[in-house]
Amino acid sequence: MNRDEYVLKFPEHCKTCEGWGIVRGHSPIFTISECRCLKAGNCPRCGTPHALDAAVRCAACGWDVDDEERGLPS
Repeated sequence: MNRDEYVLKFPEHCKTCEGWGIVRGHSPIFTISECRCLKAGNCPRCGTPHALDAAVRCAACGWDVDDEERGLPS
């Protein structure tokens, strides 16, 4: 799936993390942390509130934290 297809299929994806569930920081050192959407339990890909289960999978769209292709393609 390319970027345009992803945006059409998941228009409510998190714009902060682009559906990945993590954000990268670069100041003063490179860091990776959970995005606000993931901390709130909302799906980074489809935006469904409180859709994530204990294994961090979305019941609505199937987003899975362990899926290597879970976010917006580059």
